[in-house]
Amino acid sequence: MMSHVLFALQAAVAIVTTSVTVINFEKAEGTRPSAVEFSRIVFTLALFSSLVAGINAFTNPGVRWRVFEEHMCKIETNIWRFRTRTGLLLVSSAMYCVCCHARSRQSLTRSLT
Repeated sequence: MMSHVLFALQAAVAIVTTSVTVINFEKAEGTRPSAVEFSRIVFTLALFSSLVAGINAFTNPGVRWRVFEEHMCKIETNIWRFRTRTGLLLVSSAMYCVCCHARSRQSLTRSLT
């Protein structure tokens, strides 16, 4: 979600920078801001865009999401193994009460580390 917000923010800043530049050149000579004001506006927009790109590179939300999703899938797999009694959790009905819960805990602990 954060990567989408940062991308939208960066795209909006790029559109605003382009619009300000085009509008400045289309205006009549007397209504334009001074060259110093215009350069400060464009510099501020470029600086803000660089700040957004830096935040995106520092936090790296795409990689963080993939790691989170991987761990989520491991937990889900262990839940389904426990429910269906397959894999390491496969036991006979006589041993169910003693072994199954212990193996489930061990399997879940292994997958989270």
